[in-house]
Amino acid sequence: PKVLELLASGAPVVRDAAARALIEGGADVVADIQARREHAGDAEKQRLDRVLAELGGADAFKALLDGLASSDEQTARAAALSVRERVSEADARTKKSYAGAVMKALSKRGERSAPHEAALLKILGWCESIDAVPVLLDVVGDDKRAATVRQEAVIALRFALASGVADKAVVDALLDVAAGVDASLARTAVDTV
Repeated sequence: PKVLELLASGAPVVRDAAARALIEGGADVVADIQARREHAGDAEKQRLDRVLAELGGADAFKALLDGLASSDEQTARAAALSVRERVSEADARTKKSYAGAVMKALSKRGERSAPHEAALLKILGWCESIDAVPVLLDVVGDDKRAATVRQEAVIALRFALASGVADKAVVDALLDVAAGVDASLARTAVDTV
């Protein structure tokens, strides 16, 4: 739709009005947003991601997750933050669905950038899913992954374990990271323990 072009406008009032119009369009605009996002610049991608986050629903959430793959670090972080409120306010069933979608995205084969993976892990943490613990432990224990990615996994563990008790495998993984050479990552692990 023509309104998508207005998201690239230089006038903030016009961009905001376009975003509101797209959100009111509901799930019907998700495919159009995905198509537009493929050719958008970073600033426009951030605006499109915010619209997807506001739309909510399974299709919009999946589109947002898929879009992370082509995002730079700042855009990926902004996209993750844009869904935080929606995920945090979701009921347990919806959070479980969101967590499943994120874990599915994380399990896809292929090369993922560190910002992409970090954004996925950030979102997974907000889902507060105990089912995510094995996935998070794999990331935490993988020395080949970027420190920022591992740090997001450690933080996500805090959320995933918010309603339960950490078992020995979790404590051992965090202690291993805490004894590591990366001071920032070690500090995050210590704070999590």
